[in-house]
Amino acid sequence: MTERVDVAIVGAGAAGLAAAGALAERDLVVRIFDEYPEAGGRLLGQRYRLGRRRWDGREVASELLRSLHGRPHVFVATGVTVYEVAGDATGGFLVRTHPDHDVTARRVLVATGAGENPVPLPGWTLPGVMTVGGAQVMAVVHRVLPGRRGLIIGTGVLSFAIAAELHEAGVEWLGLVMAPESDATAHLGSVTERWDALSHLGSVAPPLLRPLVRLLRRPAFRPLLINHYPRAGVALAGTHVHLHQVATRVVGDQEVAAVELRHLDGRGQPIGPARLVPVDFVLLSGGLSPVTELLDPLGVRMTESPALGGRVPVLSSTGETSHRGLYVAGNAGGIESGAVAVAQGRLVGLHIAHSLGGSRPELASALAAAQRSLSEVRREAPFEFNPGARKEVVRVSQDSRA
Repeated sequence: MTERVDVAIVGAGAAGLAAAGALAERDLVVRIFDEYPEAGGRLLGQRYRLGRRRWDGREVASELLRSLHGRPHVFVATGVTVYEVAGDATGGFLVRTHPDHDVTARRVLVATGAGENPVPLPGWTLPGVMTVGGAQVMAVVHRVLPGRRGLIIGTGVLSFAIAAELHEAGVEWLGLVMAPESDATAHLGSVTERWDALSHLGSVAPPLLRPLVRLLRRPAFRPLLINHYPRAGVALAGTHVHLHQVATRVVGDQEVAAVELRHLDGRGQPIGPARLVPVDFVLLSGGLSPVTELLDPLGVRMTESPALGGRVPVLSSTGETSHRGLYVAGNAGGIESGAVAVAQGRLVGLHIAHSLGGSRPELASALAAAQRSLSEVRREAPFEFNPGARKEVVRVSQDSRA
């Protein structure tokens, strides 16, 4: 017999758990599915410090899970994969899972998060090469270091955060360098476009360097800055950032042994001879893209948004997609920080409760407070994963009314 619930949530990460908490407070029957063995999603691997700001994702996940304790109508099923969400004859949804049993739901929230983008280059399939997110899970969740002497290929917020985490854990970094330009890495943009994106991350740079970081946005100053870049790199996040060097291949026989590097000129083009840097592991950082495969069979309206990580659903201000009763929250709707995902998940959870008949004055007050909280968290976030993400959230929401 198929179980009937009020709300099915796909993803027990920041947004899914926060939404579940808001729904649980209103005694709705909620079922949460996550394919990972432990609830918490990417929160479990997040632990970093930016200036005076400290973020411990595992603590945040524990707090969200504690808010569900003692709620008899909320069930969290881990180690379960949702492979289809389909509409049913009643106007609700059939949620099909493995190896658990299927459920029917009046509303569905897709909070599937994001996946890492690849950084293909020669030698990237050698043992000892992995994504920054994979290394983060190894080190923070499972307490296993990927190696002792490493190098990161690819720039961005994740690169800096994970470099700092692994440095504290005992890794000796040999640097953070640019990923190469090729047909296989076209999704990353050109080197100069990536420099421009980094110029918007001035808040993570040492205060004395922030004016120079902003100069990366200005093509006239960029060649001067890159051509006079410190030979030893710039110390940041427990490593040295080499914006003037690009990785061209990973070298090794049975496992990674070195990375081949070349210098970049002010136009982002490799120049001069290559050199080898011995390493025992390499991390690849190509950024994140929303995981939205469950939305396609339902014909959800989508849009391309580089600022939000790629192909994202067009959402109303309540988090509802173009398919009535189907909602999205967190990184599945656009790449932002964990704190934003928590605030957004709670707001969407309250909107779902309202759509299911909640009309008490208390709910209206809670919705207003949740909207203010989300706006404040977005405004005070120390960085954007991609330039223009805050404005793009507003644009996509406006498009939903078109």
